[in-house]
Amino acid sequence: MYSRSMMAPTVEDRSRREQSLTPLQVFIELCLNERTLDGFLPYLMSWAEQRKGLIHLCCKKLNIVSMPLGTIVKVLSMVQLDCIQEVQVNCPWHLSTLATFSLFLGHMSNVQRLLFCHIHASVREEQEQHHVVQITSQFLRLHHLQDLYMESPSFLE
Repeated sequence: MYSRSMMAPTVEDRSRREQSLTPLQVFIELCLNERTLDGFLPYLMSWAEQRKGLIHLCCKKLNIVSMPLGTIVKVLSMVQLDCIQEVQVNCPWHLSTLATFSLFLGHMSNVQRLLFCHIHASVREEQEQHHVVQITSQFLRLHHLQDLYMESPSFLE
């Protein structure tokens, strides 16, 4: 006679064990620019996607230099946004692009430092004013924000 502990694990046993595992936290610093599309970043995203639910990508520092917004959205959807503590956006975005990004910013509840450079805007149009409201309203969600730097924030006038 075999005891249950000596028998090979059944599918049901494996399923219970996998559900009880806490996700592995992988800490990374992300610098999103077009060069990172050629190397490590696509590999990391694919690796994390294959292990969805078992991996939490925790990024403390996020630096966006130059990358298409669609790719940024894809990367941010894979990262635990509440882990991010420092965000630097240093690329020539229009106000509408920053407004789209700000939707993610509102979920970065632990951001302490926020830096925006090279944002292009003119507040003459009503749509642009809507974007300003959308962006600045996200700042209210950043309870831990200690340092805000905005280079040439003409759109806040």
